[in-house]
Order: sequence, then C-alpha cells, then structure tokens
Amino acid sequence: MGGYQWINVTQDEIMDTIESPVNKKIAAAIFDTLLTNGLRFKVRAEYMPNDSCPLYGYTVYFYIKGSKETIIMNTYFFKIQLRINNRSTLDKLDDYSKNIRNAILNAEPCKACPNSDGVFTGHGEYIFTYQGKEYRKCQTMCSNFKIRNLHEDDIDSLTDIISREIFFSKSKRP
Repeated sequence: MGGYQWINVTQDEIMDTIESPVNKKIAAAIFDTLLTNGLRFKVRAEYMPNDSCPLYGYTVYFYIKGSKETIIMNTYFFKIQLRINNRSTLDKLDDYSKNIRNAILNAEPCKACPNSDGVFTGHGEYIFTYQGKEYRKCQTMCSNFKIRNLHEDDIDSLTDIISREIFFSKSKRP
C-alpha cells in the first residue's frame, strides 16, 4: 500500500461524503468502536474515472494491529471489507444478522490464490464449517468479506466482529 496517497481529513469530513442516514450510523459505529479503543485509520480520496473528476468520497483503512488493515470502508459505494483474524468469530455466525452472515458465507475465494485444482496456495485461507458444510475463504483483503447494502440491524453484528478483533489482537500482544 506504499503507492497510496494518504490524506489528512477529519471524521466529520468523511461522514459528510456518506449520503444514506443508515450508512452514516454504520460508519459512526465503526469509528466509535475503533477510536474509543485508541486505534488508527488512514484515508485516501476516491476520484473517478482516472482522477479526472471531482472527489467522490473516501476509502478509510482502519488498523487494529500492525500494518495490515482490518476494515476498509468506501464511503461513496458504501462498502465494508473485513479481515477476521479471530477464527472463533466464524463459530458465531448464527448470532449475527442475516446480511452479515450471508456476506461471510457467500464471499468468493481469491481468484489468485487457488491453483487450477482449487487448492489454495500462498498466503493462507479461512477454513470453517457452518451447518455441516465446509467453507474456504481467502485471508487477504482482495476478496474476502465484502459487505454491501447494510441495514441498521447489521450494526450490532458488525461492531461485535470489530470488538472481537480488537480483543483478540490485544490478547495476542506480549
């Protein structure tokens, strides 16, 4: 991500680019959960196409540990991407809203990871079983757990996953 041009904008400036009241609530809950835990974020502007049009919104990268983002939020298309390091979260899928659960279950595996036989290589995968079916999902942010069309009833599920990631990360620190 060294090629990204990071910019300094406030949380209010980011929130102003989100049109839907529900998406604003979701973004506020994400900011609140992360910032109250002293965590950081980086921002880059989104322009379309090829930077020739005015600002469309921001992509916000939230970090829990190290240099790997845990959450990516795009304010224009309002899309959330999650990295789930705490594998026990995948055991709680029945506790989450249908939308969040389906986003996790229906996430596509990374197209660059499996070989022609469907065997994953390289940077690893999530393997978990839900209702007797095995799921294999990519660990990197390239394709995993993209959540769109969020609803107000998804907020608790989303903040629970984020809180679990924060606690998991803190418990792993020396």
